[in-house]
Amino acid sequence: MDTLEDDQEGWEWTAESPQIEDLPGREQAKATAEMIKRFLAAVPTEAVMLTVPPVLVDCIAEGAQDLPHQVAQAIDNGKDLRVCAAQLTAIAGLLDALAAEDADALVELEVAEHGQVLRDAVEVMVPVLERAVADTRDGDPAMSEREDELRLMRQLAVQVARATGGER
Repeated sequence: MDTLEDDQEGWEWTAESPQIEDLPGREQAKATAEMIKRFLAAVPTEAVMLTVPPVLVDCIAEGAQDLPHQVAQAIDNGKDLRVCAAQLTAIAGLLDALAAEDADALVELEVAEHGQVLRDAVEVMVPVLERAVADTRDGDPAMSEREDELRLMRQLAVQVARATGGER
């Protein structure tokens, strides 16, 4: 960021220096400085983080492991291979981040890096958990645990959607 701020200052100085540039050059320098300024204003100053409870880590990983199948279908349907490669890299990054944490610890994930893949993994798993709850018989001791897991996953789905710009 410091380099961009330095570039912005340099372009502003050039835009105001008739001895350095002619009028079209100064106008271009001013436009470049303004573009950098708008870009810097749009970049978040702090990373936006999402917290995944330990009880959902394995479930999120399971959802993420299903995503390469979707990417393969996209490839079969003619999607740009570079886009698909980037998606596969993002999926691997999320799986690495989930695996790197202590099994009993909250997992903090940066939205800019993992948000979309996390959202995709959650969208895969919500219906799976809903089916698990629906298929559990009344009185089964696992029912409470499955309902809690589904409730937490739904809450995470809302948080992820908000953080990635897709309000639910």
